[in-house]
Amino acid sequence: GFLGFVTRIRDRRYVVVDEERQTVFGLVVLDHNGTIRKINMSNNRVFVIPPYFSTPRTLQVGEAWRIRGDKLYKIEMTLDEFPYGTRPQFNRDAGDWLKYSGGNNTIAEANNGRCDRGCLEHQVSDVLQAMLDHDPNRLPLSASIKYTENGQRLAPGDGLWGTLTELGNFRAGLIDEENGTAGFYGNIIETDVPGVLIARLKVDGNQISEIETVVVREETTGDRGGTLSLFAPRLQDQYQPEQFMKTAPSYPEESNGKATADSLRSIVDSFYAGMRDHQGGAVPFAADCRRRINGVLITNDPDAPAPDASVPDWRPYSMSCSQQFDAGVFNYIS
Repeated sequence: GFLGFVTRIRDRRYVVVDEERQTVFGLVVLDHNGTIRKINMSNNRVFVIPPYFSTPRTLQVGEAWRIRGDKLYKIEMTLDEFPYGTRPQFNRDAGDWLKYSGGNNTIAEANNGRCDRGCLEHQVSDVLQAMLDHDPNRLPLSASIKYTENGQRLAPGDGLWGTLTELGNFRAGLIDEENGTAGFYGNIIETDVPGVLIARLKVDGNQISEIETVVVREETTGDRGGTLSLFAPRLQDQYQPEQFMKTAPSYPEESNGKATADSLRSIVDSFYAGMRDHQGGAVPFAADCRRRINGVLITNDPDAPAPDASVPDWRPYSMSCSQQFDAGVFNYIS
């Protein structure tokens, strides 16, 4: 029972069957939903699952089997890690595992009412609590609910719904009454792995029709392998949980700004245009603009190290927001 931490094997495609060589080549997807924490194996031993499998993961596999007579005798596998729930682009089918199977008694009837600020705040709290309780059926989900996690379409109840165990003290809520949309940004724990969660939900009437999440986890190494993603280089701005201990003071405050929704959106869009065009002057940066990635300060940091020791004067994280764009720090983004 050692492989019990594999919770789903799907999208099996035996794409090459070579009769002359008695060899089969296949492509398959292995899901690990993160809920299996120990396995009672057939030898009466208990296998405690390493922390790598504390969070949902998907591995795409290419595997070749050589067959002698009617028995497998040589198996060669290569694999790579992808966001949980990733589906291959060949021979795709909807898959029953993607469908929400909540009973109709849990889905509220839509009305023509509008979910105001208080309503949206309440819905955000309810969604987070439902994830903690591993129970989407308590929510007024639309029959056509669309849930994604790190860009992958999942059924409510899968992924984070099975692994989220704690909300931290770093929290920010954002509300857009006009569009019936709410956002959440905060730190979390999945079993024993710290992370940060960004979530967006949309409410139509009194039904939740969309939930979109992005989650970043701490990457660690340890005696049992840690949580470091397979084949991934360790980044300079890897998630740092100690930077998300309590809500940043600037988030709860209301602003005296008078910009409309359209101009706010335009200001932010100029940020991406300036990054693409390497023009800091085209972006209305404040003089004290600060930018963090996964908790790591990447601007105006006088103590920022040089990423290349052979070029000690090149310290991009010590630059201002505007200077980084002008200097072409982000030229690698195409």
